Amino acid sequence: MIYKRFIKNCSLFFLLIFLVFSCKQVSPEMKSVSVCVVFDYSDYQILPQARLSVYVDSNSDVRRVDSIEFNSLTTDYKWKIESDELQQIIDTKKQWTGNSNLYMPYKNQFPNGQYELIYKNADEKFQKTKVNLKYDSAFYEKLADEIPSFMESKKGKKQIAIFDKENKMIYFGEQGEELKNNRAIWLKYKDAAFYKEIWTLSDNSVMCILPKKDVVPE
Repeated sequence: MIYKRFIKNCSLFFLLIFLVFSCKQVSPEMKSVSVCVVFDYSDYQILPQARLSVYVDSNSDVRRVDSIEFNSLTTDYKWKIESDELQQIIDTKKQWTGNSNLYMPYKNQFPNGQYELIYKNADEKFQKTKVNLKYDSAFYEKLADEIPSFMESKKGKKQIAIFDKENKMIYFGEQGEELKNNRAIWLKYKDAAFYKEIWTLSDNSVMCILPKKDVVPE
């Protein structure tokens, strides 16, 4: 899924590798927490659907994580990510575990403010931390065509994700000169079927995923 690769831009976007670690009964150790509000656009005429991405970078064995709880301290909203819902994303320097599909009830917005995160392992040992979420709620009312200029006004960054016909992502990164249009993308990636523009804020608090565009040779 594209969302596993997006983690590198919400502090996100790492190569997915599942490693085998030795099992030890140790307390979970959090190094950092990444929280990002993701706005998904299915169409240029429809307002986005919002979801929350919450990931923990840990010093301890992420294979032994049992659950992550994420609770708003200013409202009654709470989420619990069970072990079978946790996604583990690992590279040579970081071990991320979490989920990028936390939702609010219909037509509700993710509250700005402080949240408590509870990180628990299989031995029922846990660590708590507080996280502050601050973002512009105006994103909820922006159509896809408005996002580029709105993001530019906030010094946001644009990247693209290219997919093949099997919905497998074959490229994610800058849209340089060699990928400047559909023809250029097709010449570079013959298996390309469509791509999406991805906009993120510099503090990684917000990501906007625009509707897909078919790659058709001109």
